Amino acid sequence: YLVVCQSVEKFRPPDGLTFPLIIADPPWYISDPGHKRKREVRPKRPFTKDFGPWDTFKSERAYLIKCRQWLQSLYEVAAPDAWLFFWCSYRYISKILTEAQRAGWQDHTFYIWHKTNPLPMFGNNNFLQCIEMALVLTKGNPRFRFSKKGGQQPRNLFESPQVTGAERVKNHDGSAVNLAQKSLGLTGLWIRWASRPGDWVLDAFAGTGTATVAALQLGCHACAVEKDLSLTQQIQARLIRECQGAIRYG
Repeated sequence: YLVVCQSVEKFRPPDGLTFPLIIADPPWYISDPGHKRKREVRPKRPFTKDFGPWDTFKSERAYLIKCRQWLQSLYEVAAPDAWLFFWCSYRYISKILTEAQRAGWQDHTFYIWHKTNPLPMFGNNNFLQCIEMALVLTKGNPRFRFSKKGGQQPRNLFESPQVTGAERVKNHDGSAVNLAQKSLGLTGLWIRWASRPGDWVLDAFAGTGTATVAALQLGCHACAVEKDLSLTQQIQARLIRECQGAIRYG
């Protein structure tokens, strides 16, 4: 299913579905509308930390209230035993965990994506920003399906380049459709660990549909929820291009 919905809170699963695995990449509230610095890129554009209205909130409190609403809505559509991978900024991770627990979720661990080719920093007074973090939350008592290659326990760290090349979904002018696009390899690992073929995976805040693509490629069903109509059109094109499967629309 590819669902156009104005907000996750208003999402009602088709056919009364519940989801044993949910992957969510909501707004992070890290935009800085006043920040803009020129740099040389192709095509030439100013570097900015303003990601748009979708990542703008009146205050930190307003953002955390919204996070709790999202987490409550996701809890309601989760299966009795379910996993939730919830991407967020390191700035708010502990506060979002508190909101998740208030919504009924249980803390399991966190996961780090280490990007081996981070963007360069301007100036020389900070570290390169090379990681993204996700909370790993549970409802009920789900179990991972780890494959211990060589007897080694999987780690909560994934290393890969940031999304580039053919994997990056692009506009006609070559610019990235969604700067927050996640790694297909990482998302596929989560799906292999936390679901079985035939399970339903909810791709909340779908963006470019990475979790949906990974789920379908691994033999799962998927429901992508996105409010931006232009992004749902990009997801549709990507599914046809990468999954060669039928899509049902809601």
